[in-house]
Amino acid sequence: VSKIGKRTWIKNWSARINNSTVNYLKHLDTKHTFYNIKNNDITKATFEQMDLIFYSFMDFVAAKVISAELYNLLMKLLKKYEAKVYPPLKYTIMIADKCVYYDYLQKHNIPMSPFLCLSKNNRKNTTPQYIYNQIVEKKWNGFIGKPILGSSGTGFRMYPNMKNVSEYEIYRQMR
Repeated sequence: VSKIGKRTWIKNWSARINNSTVNYLKHLDTKHTFYNIKNNDITKATFEQMDLIFYSFMDFVAAKVISAELYNLLMKLLKKYEAKVYPPLKYTIMIADKCVYYDYLQKHNIPMSPFLCLSKNNRKNTTPQYIYNQIVEKKWNGFIGKPILGSSGTGFRMYPNMKNVSEYEIYRQMR
């Protein structure tokens, strides 16, 4: 990774780990051709040309951070060429969508921290008053807020001490 240049953004989004992985695969396997597809390469023609599309670093969450247009295009192509895509789109959606992920863990009796999953589809449970009341009712000393499709630190907010949290603070962070 240290031999690869810095991360670039927007029209050429790429992380150093992407470039390192592709360079390693090229070195390891000379029988196949490997490409590091950057976001401006995400096109129907690119997807049609490839035999296998292993996507991890430019997933739909990263695409959404860059632009809604890129997100919509990537989702459309991932769905259309799903047979070529790894990991499977269903798996990626489960990992990215925290509500789906936590539901999966619960259904399979996998221990996890207590959580409260909120959805825009249910306006009643997204009011600051509702959230604050749930936290008080559950007797949480603190909590972490994270958007469903939040990636890396995007949207992350930690509240280690509930004494410093009010209904207004929750409203302010939701805005």
